[in-house]
Amino acid sequence: MSFDINKWKEKAKKAVHETVKIVKKIETKHWLSMLSTVCVLLLFAVIVLSVRLHGVSDELESVQVMAAGLQEELQQAQNASDKQGAPGEGEGPGKAPSPMPTKEPTATEIPTPAPTPTPKPYTICVDAGHGGWDGGAVVRENGLEIRAEKNDNLRMSNLFKEALEAYGIKVIMTREDDTFLELTERTDIANAADADALISLHRNSFNGEVEVNGVEIWIHSSVPEASRKLASGLLDAIISVGGMQSRGVKQGSMSSPSEDYAINRNAKMTSMIVEFGFITSSIDNDAYDEYGKAYVEKMAEAVWEWLKTQR
Repeated sequence: MSFDINKWKEKAKKAVHETVKIVKKIETKHWLSMLSTVCVLLLFAVIVLSVRLHGVSDELESVQVMAAGLQEELQQAQNASDKQGAPGEGEGPGKAPSPMPTKEPTATEIPTPAPTPTPKPYTICVDAGHGGWDGGAVVRENGLEIRAEKNDNLRMSNLFKEALEAYGIKVIMTREDDTFLELTERTDIANAADADALISLHRNSFNGEVEVNGVEIWIHSSVPEASRKLASGLLDAIISVGGMQSRGVKQGSMSSPSEDYAINRNAKMTSMIVEFGFITSSIDNDAYDEYGKAYVEKMAEAVWEWLKTQR
């Protein structure tokens, strides 16, 4: 059998062209691309082998058969690829190949921030002095009771509560009706509420031939700075409305500047007793009755300004 090298070169070239056409059609299939590359290399090897084995016809016929078999396998692979990519079944002519599945990125876990603590509300404990069977100072005419301190204290305390609440201040009342409370019960209520201040409202009295009047405020004998500032602010607020005169901020008690009233002695916070004019003074009573609401509105403003300096 004669060997025509040019004929084999043409066959090899034709096989390479056919392989390239097939590869272009199935280039989206990774495994077929790899197979095509192997076939191209193998065909080139056939050419080299055919040159070296010139005259050995039996070997060349074997190589020719193998090359034809490879070409047939490539054609079958192409047909299978075309079938899988037929229109309506995934990727077809003119359609982009399906993207390779990608691993979902793992979301970085963000730690939940700790909740911001809710700030404690401003709290004022208002104590209406006396109550129940304890009427406090009493004014009588012709043997009849015409005015009792416990009632004045409760009325002014309720007005004060409303004025404070207008500023958003939480108000704790030691009593809201005509009820008797021990002094220790009053401070216990304020302490349990963890109030910013305890303000106890009273009326003063004087039994004598002359009429004594005016407002005074009693604080602890140690004269705490916070108590002194708040007491001074309340006193100035009352005097600014008019009708009553100031008798000043005082420490301790009437008995001694070093002995404290129970309210100031047992309270665990800023505390004071406001002696809101003399119930035995017609001047103070007239002012008390006429300007009561104006007094507490100014007092509430003073408390608000003081509270803002305490936190």
